[in-house]
Order: sequence, then structure tokens, then C-alpha cells
Amino acid sequence: MEFFEIVLRLALAGVLLVSGVAKLFDREGSEAAMRGFRVPDRLVPAGSVLLPWVELALAVGLLLAPITLWAAPLTAALFAVFTIAVVLVARRGEQVDCHCFGQLDSAPVSWWTVLRNALLTLAAAVVWWMVQTHGATPIGKTIAWWHVYSIAALV
Repeated sequence: MEFFEIVLRLALAGVLLVSGVAKLFDREGSEAAMRGFRVPDRLVPAGSVLLPWVELALAVGLLLAPITLWAAPLTAALFAVFTIAVVLVARRGEQVDCHCFGQLDSAPVSWWTVLRNALLTLAAAVVWWMVQTHGATPIGKTIAWWHVYSIAALV
């Protein structure tokens, strides 16, 4: 169970890290995407600055066991909002470039985007449930043990 929790936390943190860093270097793309998602114009400038930092903070929160308990539900909520937004765009059949990963992925929103975001939402919710039921597993300590087990298996 700990292994599954850590794999999910690492995967979610990786997605948020790549997304946040990519958005830091593509503010114009983020602004265009927000307008495409019909975010009110007055919120777009602040949103394009804050969103990457929120994603980076959540990535760090998922990696640090003591704060995973608050980072997991916030991550689930963020991905749920993203999922709702892409569902609305996909249902309208609009060609909005997602810019989910800055310039790394500026493809138009599709039902694949909906599926991906729904799975990320589910993964974050599962992590939230897991850390509520048994606490967050320290990643560094566990990875160190995996390393020891791997070396022992080779010997």
C-alpha cells in the first residue's frame, strides 16, 4: 500500500512540477488558454502568474509527508476544476489550446484531455484517502529502502 501511495504521489508531483515550470516560461500561452476557457478577463493576468506557483507548491506538498495531508485534497480540487473546464470546452466543440504543460503541450482540448484530467483527479483523491487512513509515507526514507533492496537483489 505504501508503494502505491508513493508512486501516485511521485507521479502527481511530477505532472505538477512539469506543468508549473512550463507555465512559468509560457505566460502568454497561459493567458491565451485562460481566455479560451472563458476565465473573466480581470482574473487572467493574476491567474497566469499564480497558477504555476500553485502547481509547484502542490508538487512540493505531495513530496513532503508532513504536508501531504493538505496538498492531496488541494491537488484533487485543482484537477477537478481543470477537468470541469475541459469538459465544458469539449462539449461545446471549441478549439481551445490547453497549454496544460505550457509550450510542451499546446494541443487543442479533446476528450483525451478530459480523461487524463479525470484520472489525475482520481489519483489525487486516492492519495488523499490513503494519507487520511494511514498517514503519509516519508518518500525519502522509503526510496532509500528500495535502493537497499535493489542492491541486495543484485548481490
